[in-house]
Amino acid sequence: MQNTPCFMLSSIESLPLKYSLREHFATAMTEKKPQSLLFGFVSHKLRILNLIRPKKFSLHPSDLHLLFNMAVSSSSLHTSELWSPVCFPRFNNKGFLFVYISMLLPDVFMYLVTTKQDCFYELFEHRNSIIHYLNSKNAIADLQQFLDCSDDYLLLPEKIDTLLTKWICFKSKTYVQHISFLGKHIAQKYSSKSLQSSNPLPSNIPANFESNSAHASTAPFFGSKEQKRIFKMFRYCKKQLSEDSAFNFNQNDVLPSLTSITNQNTKHSGSSKVCYFNTAFDQIVAWSTTDFEIYGSFKIESDPEQITSILNSIVKYIRRNYEFLFVSNSPTY
Repeated sequence: MQNTPCFMLSSIESLPLKYSLREHFATAMTEKKPQSLLFGFVSHKLRILNLIRPKKFSLHPSDLHLLFNMAVSSSSLHTSELWSPVCFPRFNNKGFLFVYISMLLPDVFMYLVTTKQDCFYELFEHRNSIIHYLNSKNAIADLQQFLDCSDDYLLLPEKIDTLLTKWICFKSKTYVQHISFLGKHIAQKYSSKSLQSSNPLPSNIPANFESNSAHASTAPFFGSKEQKRIFKMFRYCKKQLSEDSAFNFNQNDVLPSLTSITNQNTKHSGSSKVCYFNTAFDQIVAWSTTDFEIYGSFKIESDPEQITSILNSIVKYIRRNYEFLFVSNSPTY
């Protein structure tokens, strides 16, 4: 976890999924919701699929990481449910909430959270009604089909990736969620799989989402020396942005030329910031606006104008696919 964006960005990673399929899981948790239910979550490994929550309360991403890690590391959940008191420090470090956890599919977990310690059977019944609703919509089977032909990290689409891009981290400040993209250069270097899956794309991927992006490389990049080195530079960028040591500008949706920004001798006021520098191995860029943060690593031979163009294309691409990439339809009550 220390070399992943979760804690640096104070966000939770989202599972890319078609809006309508994500909606089925939210509706299932809210339909016939017992009064005792405070929060409901569904995750795939450490990635959020959907959630429901009260209007006045939410769980901090670090509390969600605690919960998701507990489920992923529990071997008993593969054969049974879990009912446990859990302290969520950012929510209330002086008390406990009670959590019912059930596995819907391998590595797919549902969490029902309450303040009452005697609600196990009530939440167990609610879990059964949720599964009944999901099966009536074929949602669990659709989710399994999607997971069978995808992996943990997205590839950049063909029309954006010029083989110069290594790793992109994008955080939505609106939803406090992030995603990671790998460039084809990294995928080819570390993946033992072909970049093109032998499985057909499932129907729950939107038509306008490029098929190449639905398939990710395998995990060896994460935990490698290269990934740790790049992430160390991302953390440095984060510090520069927070300390106001970066270049400021007024445009929120378009990154100006990196050459022109870094050639400025004086700083300007503005809601957007950029940090750009070279190392012996990479070119590193961090761009922060009121809506998002994006961190990128590029091959050392990259031209600043190429990097500018790639980052602007990635942001446009993400905005077009926002509902697929992020949990944007979580109900409140």
